[in-house]
Amino acid sequence: MNSIPYLAIIPAKAHSERCPGKNTRLLGGTPLFLHSVHYAIQEGFTPVVSTDSEEIIALCREKNILHHREIVYDRKMTFCIRQVLNTYTCRYFAILQPTSPLRQHGLLRTMLRHAETHNEWSGYTSQKIKVIGHLDGTFQHSFRTQDAKRFLHFFDGNISLTSQAGFLARDSFFGDDSRIHDNPFPCNLQIDTEQEFAALDHLCASTHFRNLLPRPTGTMRICLISNKKNLQRNYSEFVDSCDLVMRINKMENIATGLTGTRTDIALISCCGAYMVFPREKRNTDILPGIPMLYFNDEDPNRTQAYAYTENLAHWRTIPPDVSRCTYNFTTLSKGILLAYHLYPNANIYYLGDCDMNQRVSRIGKHQPEPENAFIQSMISSGRLIPILEDSEPEHRYSCAGSSPVAPPSIHTSQRLLPPANIQPAETLRLWHPEWSDDFRIIGNRGARLSQKDAALILQRDETTLQLQWDRWGKERFVRGAGEWYHWVQPAPSTGTAPKHGNIRKIGYMRVLNEQHTIAACMLSVAPILDDLLILWADMDDRSIELAEQWKPVLENEYGCRCHFLHYPHHIVRPHSACDLRTLPKENRIDTYYQFGMNHINQLFGKSEYAVVKVDADQIYLPEHLGQAFSHIRTPMDCISISGHNTAVLNGRFGLYKPRPRNGGCDSLICGSGNLPRYGIAQHYEIDTAPHPNKKTVTLPCWLHFMKTARYEQTIRDFREDEIEPAANRPALLRAYKTRILPLLQRTRSPYAALNPA
Repeated sequence: MNSIPYLAIIPAKAHSERCPGKNTRLLGGTPLFLHSVHYAIQEGFTPVVSTDSEEIIALCREKNILHHREIVYDRKMTFCIRQVLNTYTCRYFAILQPTSPLRQHGLLRTMLRHAETHNEWSGYTSQKIKVIGHLDGTFQHSFRTQDAKRFLHFFDGNISLTSQAGFLARDSFFGDDSRIHDNPFPCNLQIDTEQEFAALDHLCASTHFRNLLPRPTGTMRICLISNKKNLQRNYSEFVDSCDLVMRINKMENIATGLTGTRTDIALISCCGAYMVFPREKRNTDILPGIPMLYFNDEDPNRTQAYAYTENLAHWRTIPPDVSRCTYNFTTLSKGILLAYHLYPNANIYYLGDCDMNQRVSRIGKHQPEPENAFIQSMISSGRLIPILEDSEPEHRYSCAGSSPVAPPSIHTSQRLLPPANIQPAETLRLWHPEWSDDFRIIGNRGARLSQKDAALILQRDETTLQLQWDRWGKERFVRGAGEWYHWVQPAPSTGTAPKHGNIRKIGYMRVLNEQHTIAACMLSVAPILDDLLILWADMDDRSIELAEQWKPVLENEYGCRCHFLHYPHHIVRPHSACDLRTLPKENRIDTYYQFGMNHINQLFGKSEYAVVKVDADQIYLPEHLGQAFSHIRTPMDCISISGHNTAVLNGRFGLYKPRPRNGGCDSLICGSGNLPRYGIAQHYEIDTAPHPNKKTVTLPCWLHFMKTARYEQTIRDFREDEIEPAANRPALLRAYKTRILPLLQRTRSPYAALNPA
């Protein structure tokens, strides 16, 4: 995980209903989201663009901007930020909305100074509005702002600053103790509609307001190349497009044809380890033609003798400021500081390993720890940009077309680029209960694109991918019906240990005539659960037959053991709480539910466990369900979860508008010390006793395939006007197509043919 002290997250989604494509529209001749990137750099923050737009990703690659490929399941900002913070750690992060491009110069630095000085966890910019009108039932009179007694500080979306520790502890960017920073007109303007974009574009035509747009940073680019020989990409086009190319010592990889042909600056160390190599290994013949030739100052006498022998007339030693700051550093790190010393406003791109442990462990005078700290500080401050793809997969230059267009170079001599020799790469899409990501394969190795996770490919065929991760063990993925490869949990050797952590994860499924969804439901929860108890009583279809048919798949592929429990009494489905009270106790649904819960406690009562209610007509989003389970840390914890209510009507699939979300009540994940106790409730639901320590997780954990409408105290058929097409909700439709539909197709459910339009 990358550590960056001050991070600026720029959320730039592709979709906008009221102003389509606004994040890439030109404002003052620059794409809208880039103004926030420039402001972050201007204020000393490292920008990271979080986006699901391929156009924005291409622009970030072209302009060498850190970016995160966002997976959009809902529109909540916290979900976007959590994804970015899974890749980067920081002390403070700022959120810079692209739709609020006019900002006060120095304001973000001021907010950071206040936060660090006073140990504050949160601050935000606001529009100060005097209250004229009713507030809390009382009419407020304020004829002038200076006479007003009560103000509303309205968050204007311009800048928010939050500590990572504070965000993770509160799951929020703001609180009662957040510092408020007044933000005057026009910096508090936001773009949400076409009219607002046109108005802001008109304002920026004025020089006075255009000065509030940040200026782009310097455009000089220096590429510093280490002696790394086992490169897996052809970087020639990018290297030769830079203004200056700097190489170190033997310049070993210049002969590979993968790092271009130019050398504008070279730094040589005439130490004994360098001189033992023959002249051809040191590429000595090209030294006279290098415009700027620097030598390390470790051995001045040997340096002078070497320069005289090779007839080098234009050489010089490194400046004293560089030498003093990099005492006992390798020549590579001295080269990084030399490039920064010579061109402090340039962007320095570094092609080489960032970890000095392997490089310097054999040399007694060099210490890898301070050298690693130096390189990390250069990266964290944005002065050094690593571009080595095989070890730094988030910095991507995977093909010549994604490299920046070459600007006019200060190196004016005509040069020919070597032929492109790019090793073919292939990208797969992997789904894991804890993440989902693109996985790029080159030869027998691959790496995730949004993390520094690389793996050796042990097996690959048309349906199976088995990986040996560099930082942990083996994992297997099986290709689904679409383009995704799904993680397969190996069966536990003893059948008793939990998959993750010390608390066993139990699913409690109650089944009643749900043959169209039960198999897909079982597959959707299997990656998360250790055990699944299936309770049933009256049955008029093939639900239990299908559950027994898919039981071996859950146990062999996912390591999720299935238990079946039959309730010996007839269950009367209630339409109201009054129905429940008039029934014999053994025929009541709450007694039926409690019967299954008692059985779970008998099976697993000797160990710590957590249980979640699983409805057979709901198909779950495993990554969200897994995140909800992660909040269960003790047997007394309780998590309330929810999901989408989707309706099935006349071969169509859509959102149930009167009640688009369902949850609460008995939709809980409960620790074994805080189990639900079922009883009679209002309407047609059942009640649970109050739960101490209950928390709420807002991520949608399922799609509920409803066959009948539930409204107030009535269960009835749907009406056409109650169904909103799933196509109107892009995040919902994407979750359906990528997560739910492959399971319906695999289980051959008739619901796989539903039309979401």
